[in-house]
Amino acid sequence: MNLSEILPQLKAWFPAADHKERDLPGGGRWYYVPWQSIRTRLDEVCPDWQVSYGEPIYLDKYCVISCTITICGVSRQAVGNAPIELISSKGKDMSRGTPIERAIADAFKNAAEAFGIAAYLDEQVDDKTKADFVRYMQKHGNGKAVVNYQENQRLERGEPPTPKRVDPPSRPFGQPAPSTKSVITESQRKRLWAIATNNGGYTEAGFKRLIEGCGFASSRSITVDKYSEICLRASDPGTAAIYNQESQAS
Repeated sequence: MNLSEILPQLKAWFPAADHKERDLPGGGRWYYVPWQSIRTRLDEVCPDWQVSYGEPIYLDKYCVISCTITICGVSRQAVGNAPIELISSKGKDMSRGTPIERAIADAFKNAAEAFGIAAYLDEQVDDKTKADFVRYMQKHGNGKAVVNYQENQRLERGEPPTPKRVDPPSRPFGQPAPSTKSVITESQRKRLWAIATNNGGYTEAGFKRLIEGCGFASSRSITVDKYSEICLRASDPGTAAIYNQESQAS
């Protein structure tokens, strides 16, 4: 067995369920594969793989450590780091494990990526790979990936983040249920279609997939409170390409 023979297995995309969300520096969210899943991949593909770590170093507010992974006699090294403290805005300790444990996990994932393992999730990867990943996640029932993809695109263009939805408080016991949400007008539906075709480049089938992905059976059932958000998605060519291709494959 040599490295070139097993690289395709090492680089293969992980099952959709193995991907977890994480916050990106500067805003936005994307995905990563936990170190436990990477270790399982190594055990399955190359059981005699080896790993070693350097001594932890503390730089300012971070713990830094190096990791070397050896596969089929080939060694590759990477550095990982972790904040010594993870304190929320409310003063709550958000850290899991010690700084050394978290730095080791980060270094391990980075060293594995040096072999191409889960490298398709690097935030610097090309747009085509990101779009392919979104389609992959959608195919396996994860519709959140396209939302994260579009939001990241907005932030890269310097646009403000999409406001988070704030659910209304639950009605007190004994009070009548709130009235049914209003749906958009005919003119608003026509405007949405114009945005989707002229700005986003949606096909009719792709536009239908967009509406369904937002939780509505058709544009006639879109509620007023979701209209602006859907208009933003409709105007994005990257998201349109994903939904257009998905509609062709279905």
